[in-house]
Amino acid sequence: NFDGKLPRPRVLRTSNTAKNGITPGPLDDLLLPLVDESVRRQYLIRDAELRQDYDTIQVLEAEKSPRQAAKERAEEARFVGEDNAAEQWEDEAEFYASLRADVTQDEGSYNGKTMI
Repeated sequence: NFDGKLPRPRVLRTSNTAKNGITPGPLDDLLLPLVDESVRRQYLIRDAELRQDYDTIQVLEAEKSPRQAAKERAEEARFVGEDNAAEQWEDEAEFYASLRADVTQDEGSYNGKTMI
């Protein structure tokens, strides 16, 4: 659900920020909160790597959710040909996803506010 104001088409066409691969484009800040938290964190880590912001990388890596860690382990296992292990990690990631009402929210938050 999006209630913000979209950038003008001219701004999108003339924007060099998304094309250079280093800085986010005009839509990135608007769309990023709407994607899955693990995808969002991967995007933010990649962005910090491109900017060589090692402090941010360290914080983002440390704050990964158990769901994201399981998804990454499944991807690594599949890459090295360990399909059984990959399936187990995918099942664990699905289990963690089932515990959350909204996978776009960061772990421990709901509607941007920390749960108590």
